[in-house]
Amino acid sequence: MHTHTLLIADDSITIQRVIQLTFADEPIKVLVAANGQQALDCIEAERPDIVLACTDVPGVDGYAIARYVSGKRHLRKLPVLLLTNRFESSNELRVKESGAKGVVEKPLEPGILMARVKHALGISTPAAEPVPAVPARKQRRPAARRLPAAGRSASPKARKAKPRRVSPVLGPGITHEALAQIVGGAVAHAVVHAIDAYERTLGLSPAPANDLAAPLPKRPQATPMQSSALPPLSTKVSL
Repeated sequence: MHTHTLLIADDSITIQRVIQLTFADEPIKVLVAANGQQALDCIEAERPDIVLACTDVPGVDGYAIARYVSGKRHLRKLPVLLLTNRFESSNELRVKESGAKGVVEKPLEPGILMARVKHALGISTPAAEPVPAVPARKQRRPAARRLPAAGRSASPKARKAKPRRVSPVLGPGITHEALAQIVGGAVAHAVVHAIDAYERTLGLSPAPANDLAAPLPKRPQATPMQSSALPPLSTKVSL
């Protein structure tokens, strides 16, 4: 259902079509006049709510149409918007003297044209709902690296490290860790567990090692076997 009527006074079919498409989804009825005289006749017969008049429409131009409307007492409340070319030097004084309510430049932009027409008709456009802003993700600041205090280890793992154990069985200077490094592999773990079990059996408690840099004990050198310790071989064979 149309609640308003709009009259176009322009001989350009393109302009007529653009305006018709602009208000196709609006409750506004669009009338077309190809020259100024047709526009004046339509104004008296149809009593539109608004007129879009081209300044160079054939016959009676847009300025004359605006003066005609403003000069008639029963048409004084009829708003007239003049359609001008963008490169046309519009005379503001002439526009004001014609009684026009405003100017819309060509080429027409549907959004601007819609806003100007609704403003002239007193139609309030609903405000666009604000789009909720997406909260920005808080960037985590890298944790400050604390320097270790004097006398403390820099790594927590180092502070919680188990004390090195010196084996009473293996002798001074040899720890379980040193034995594992010397032997290596699964054999080292088996040997360490065996020695640990043996020490617990003997009631020996390994003590923490204060210094791993202590030299390893030298292996005892085997004494050469004395030849005199063995009985001499007999070369005689008894039959």
